[in-house]
Amino acid sequence: MLGSVALDQAAQKAEEAVTLARRSGMPSAIVLRLNSLALALVDRDPARSRALLRESVHLGSTPGEEVSSGILMASLVAGRLRDWNLALALTTRTMYLWRWSIALMLSAPCLSLCARALADDRPEVAGVLRGSAYAAYRAASPTGPSTRGSNTAPTESHFNFILQALRETGEIVAAALGKERERELRDQGAAMSMDEAVSYALASVEPKLLAGPQF
Repeated sequence: MLGSVALDQAAQKAEEAVTLARRSGMPSAIVLRLNSLALALVDRDPARSRALLRESVHLGSTPGEEVSSGILMASLVAGRLRDWNLALALTTRTMYLWRWSIALMLSAPCLSLCARALADDRPEVAGVLRGSAYAAYRAASPTGPSTRGSNTAPTESHFNFILQALRETGEIVAAALGKERERELRDQGAAMSMDEAVSYALASVEPKLLAGPQF
């Protein structure tokens, strides 16, 4: 019951923030608030969440005026909606835009969602990126998940769906390639620097994705 009340309050606050952002006329503010509302509604009203996501991506992807932080947030919404193709396009674009300044807590969710998005069709690549994502979380926070893919998730709710995606990735990779190969790929990814991991991710996707999602 308390969880439901908290979700109601979060959605209400996000609705108010979107209204204020629209009044401001500032594209970056509108994009970020649209994504916040989309995240608040993703479980309760996925259809509206998807519509808000689509609006934010269109507004935040204008060439030369891209809202890079908004694109990253949009990738989280896409991941929550389990739209892995869109999540892949958004995370790829985020890493491309922030190529030379990407920080651990920005690269970690990008690598995580990229790994899950590629797992079904390219398990080798997904296995490497999964290891890099775990390493990024561990380096960014001593309480974050280990490169050994612990099933114990942090209590913060915003981590849960990303860690669930990482666990799913590991299961898919192990089923496709075997547990031993899954461990080898994970260790390979964990040994990479973040620059190497981001370079590997960008080199492993179709070049057209570097331009972002195409609706």
